[in-house]
Amino acid sequence: MSASLKYLLLTFFFFLSFTQLDAQKTANDYFNIGNARVIREEYASAADAFSKALALNPDFTEAYFNRGLCYLKIRKQKKAVDDFVEVIRLEPDETRGYVYLAKAKTELGDFKGALLITEYALISAPESSAINFQRGEAEFNLGNFQAALNNYDCAIEFDANMHDAWYKKGITNYMLGKKSEACDNLRTAISLGNKEAFNVLRIYCR
Repeated sequence: MSASLKYLLLTFFFFLSFTQLDAQKTANDYFNIGNARVIREEYASAADAFSKALALNPDFTEAYFNRGLCYLKIRKQKKAVDDFVEVIRLEPDETRGYVYLAKAKTELGDFKGALLITEYALISAPESSAINFQRGEAEFNLGNFQAALNNYDCAIEFDANMHDAWYKKGITNYMLGKKSEACDNLRTAISLGNKEAFNVLRIYCR
């Protein structure tokens, strides 16, 4: 047998073995592969792994959720919207699907859609800091600064360490002409670990 033929046969058997092993993977196997890729910040390939998990288990809530997060990372918000809708379908009483659906809608520029989602979610979860924050984001982008401020305040009331809420509260107070309060809010955000607030503080609070 020639060396080239041996090489071809070895390549074929290796490919066949790999294919058989791949076929034996479960939805959980692909889910774990996806999570490992997320840790390495390989979001596109992680989304592919979660898709394979969903092909084997179409009601795998965590796979929809994690794939939606990956789509947000790679700026495929429309696909993220579809995934978070599925999360809500599978767990309608949990808040996280609504939070990230509103976030995806906001990133798409559908601020009124995000507002409607958060309004609905707040009926059953009025004390959710994340939902109040996303409602604030929608109001802010619609130019309703006082309403946004009220929602950021609610988010902080339910989670005093939510640095993003302190940061956006500072921005909103500045938009409302409350510079002193804005600067205090930004300093609080920085103390809680918000990195964006530092540069904004240097500009707004000289």
